[in-house]
Amino acid sequence: MTYNKVGEYSYQFIYSYKIYDRERFDNYDKKWNIKTHPHHFHPRYRKEGKESLMTGIPDHDIPLLVKFLKEKMNVKD
Repeated sequence: MTYNKVGEYSYQFIYSYKIYDRERFDNYDKKWNIKTHPHHFHPRYRKEGKESLMTGIPDHDIPLLVKFLKEKMNVKD
């Protein structure tokens, strides 16, 4: 996870060295014309940004990230 002093954040999961073999939630690149702008999600193997539930506020985002990871890993509560 990365945060900086200008309100930008990134939650990134890198799976391999292959191009775009990662998933990332961020608000860095503000070019995506989506409802949750500037917050967006980069799906695995795709460059474009999609809508995101993340806000850059850790208390809000971390539970969502845990849920996201559990679903990816098929972990049952």
